[in-house]
Amino acid sequence: MFSLFRSKLTEASNYLIDWSRSSELLFSKSHHYNRNELMVRSGIIASAAGIGFLGAYLNNKEKTHCSNLTMGILSSLIAFSISHTVIVFPLINKRYKLNKDCSDLVLQIQGKVAELSAQNDMEVISYLINTSIDKVFKLSLSDEHHDRATETWGLRKNLLTAIKDSLNQDYNAIQKFWYEEKNNMLEKLNSPQEESQFKLARNF
Repeated sequence: MFSLFRSKLTEASNYLIDWSRSSELLFSKSHHYNRNELMVRSGIIASAAGIGFLGAYLNNKEKTHCSNLTMGILSSLIAFSISHTVIVFPLINKRYKLNKDCSDLVLQIQGKVAELSAQNDMEVISYLINTSIDKVFKLSLSDEHHDRATETWGLRKNLLTAIKDSLNQDYNAIQKFWYEEKNNMLEKLNSPQEESQFKLARNF
């Protein structure tokens, strides 16, 4: 249940925030932490606890209409969110850049299709490409324990790059490529043979 909720949070952030990393950082018992990880974990817990205590201590029930306990919990949650965001900002920024790269690739693909359509019948191929793009953006490498937000964006970028590169051929080669069996298209595009990625091709 918690893993599903965590994955939904990651999905809701458009895979910019990987909530599995947060839960692993705070709750994992099997992970062996190095010094830096311990400092980060301790810092998050200490800041959340400290702000929560201050929130309860400074609470004015007449103004907030909240009990000290409620205000303490709310303050702790806010402190945790802010601390987590500051710590993971470099990763969020990296995923944002991958997101932007993917958007730029889609524009390049659409431009190439429009260019080819001026001299060739691209109606069916254009449909296949647009369908593939839609499914690429729905792909996820999440599993029960990890959301793999960065890896998901990396895979999406690789697939979109492969789609773009497939159009840099003569028309006959493009037709041959895009008239492959639909269920094998993702595997065709995703040349690195990684089992976890190939599992996604089954429902493509």
